[in-house]
Amino acid sequence: LLDYTQREAAWLITQVTDTTKQAVRDALAAGLEAGEGIDGLVKRIRESDAAFGRARAELIARTETTRVTNGGQQETHAAWAEAEGVRVTKTWLAVLDSRTRDEHAALSGTTVEIDATFPNGFKAPGEPNCRCTLIYSVED
Repeated sequence: LLDYTQREAAWLITQVTDTTKQAVRDALAAGLEAGEGIDGLVKRIRESDAAFGRARAELIARTETTRVTNGGQQETHAAWAEAEGVRVTKTWLAVLDSRTRDEHAALSGTTVEIDATFPNGFKAPGEPNCRCTLIYSVED
């Protein structure tokens, strides 16, 4: 997860310097390694060299935590499936409430191969404020 965070976090953050992106990656990695929740990550981002306000820092913390958790798990499962020679599938699981994007609600329950993209073009959930996750199955 921490390796994935350093490599992939801050991908959605645009209009900032590479230094700012790295400050966000470092803040997220340190907070995740310390086992912090969103509030702790927000504090770290705000105290970093990134200089984001509270609302932006919270959006980044929520979004990037979802992205790196889902992306890291997907990547790990794909590597394990290849190493073991097994077939693994992933299923999109949405939180089905009034805050869920219609597109994500429609994807809930959709199953694809581990390395495939979902109909929305993503390999794993990770849009801003997304709360979706993936469920994995090992096929016999």
